[in-house]
Amino acid sequence: MSEEGATFLAALSEDEVQALRERATTRKFSRGTAVAHAGQAGDRVIVVLSGHVKLIRVTEDGRDVLLAIRGPGDLVKKIRIPTLFVQGTVDTLFTLQEAITNYEIVKANGVPTKMLWFCGGHGSCLTDAGDGGRIETETLAWLQHYLVDKTINTGPGFDWSHLAGLTDWIEDPSNGGLMPRPADV
Repeated sequence: MSEEGATFLAALSEDEVQALRERATTRKFSRGTAVAHAGQAGDRVIVVLSGHVKLIRVTEDGRDVLLAIRGPGDLVKKIRIPTLFVQGTVDTLFTLQEAITNYEIVKANGVPTKMLWFCGGHGSCLTDAGDGGRIETETLAWLQHYLVDKTINTGPGFDWSHLAGLTDWIEDPSNGGLMPRPADV
């Protein structure tokens, strides 16, 4: 999702997003399909939820001039401050893949980054949501670490809160990935 779309939708309450979804028409376009043309009456709002949009201008002699390409991470790549991503695993508005894309973009810039997944978001959690205060606790620890006291531990760079009964993940020494924390650690 482009950051403009994310900012627009994130500014709405869940009820407002639901009302918008009820009135909106979700459409998928094949690659190369024009979704709007210069001079066209402005009778709709287009919010790009996934994929990319190429903005072009057609010259008088019929050539396409590329103005911009918009999609996930357009402005995210400019982030240079520590960033905590808190993402709902059942979010139907902002997908896990969009969160991962943004996380990877920011992390690739050498920015301190952490992602925390939880059962929730713009969707219904069908399992026990776990410790409801954990998101708040993790967020406060992150803010305290970067704004007050660098010695405060913010935990692993990627963590899950009660996803399918697993609450703690640690780095797998065999491959650097994540693995469930053994019960005796």
